[in-house]
Amino acid sequence: MNTLSPEAKRRQIRLEGSHNIRDAGGYMTGTGTLPWARLLRGESLHHLTPTARAAIVDQHALRSVVDLRTELERARHPSPFEGSDKVRYLHRPIFRKFRDMLPSTQIQSYEFMLLERESMRDIFGAIAENIDQTVLIHCTAGKDRTGVVVAMLHELCGVNNADVIRDYLLTGEMLSGEFYDGLRARAASDGVDLHKYEEFLKCVPETIQHTLNLLHEQHGGVENYLLESGVTASEIAAIKHALVGGTA
Repeated sequence: MNTLSPEAKRRQIRLEGSHNIRDAGGYMTGTGTLPWARLLRGESLHHLTPTARAAIVDQHALRSVVDLRTELERARHPSPFEGSDKVRYLHRPIFRKFRDMLPSTQIQSYEFMLLERESMRDIFGAIAENIDQTVLIHCTAGKDRTGVVVAMLHELCGVNNADVIRDYLLTGEMLSGEFYDGLRARAASDGVDLHKYEEFLKCVPETIQHTLNLLHEQHGGVENYLLESGVTASEIAAIKHALVGGTA
């Protein structure tokens, strides 16, 4: 079991079957503070026990789940919230065009994400439609795909760069050796080269910083990138209103 920092403990939502579900709110922006208990992030939810599922709905007011995993991942481990009458389940995979591409580095995989413009449009559209209540964004580990989307949301809302990076790096604390061992075992069963696979398990600031730099250098920032990708100005305004203009 990892020893968590006070910041990680403050953000962690402790649920049986979970390693990396946490609150991504509470950060200062240029105009206020992101609300707590509105934007959650996490790993695949299929390990949550019935008691944990009830707790995140009843105690943490979860109302929507945005699942960034591929169709294959979803079929292998279905979400316990599919078909729920209390939580709206939205499957919005990032990887569609690049689903079958094998990136050579973690940085390249993040670059591929930014090229999935239609996926990003659908993801941020789903967030905009549901962010008036508590939303949980997740992938498999809650590190890469979730990390990119949450970092973009933070930047969009004016969270300073140091806090954007700090939130991303908390995943390195939250995921225990046991969790990573499970990923390695599954990768081995799928015939993946484990030596190369280690590249994709790391959680370092250079990777997310490179991604944010690309957004600024090639698109003039997150908001321009989203607009270019087809997210509407009203959808962006809805996200900002819920996370910046709402109750701090």
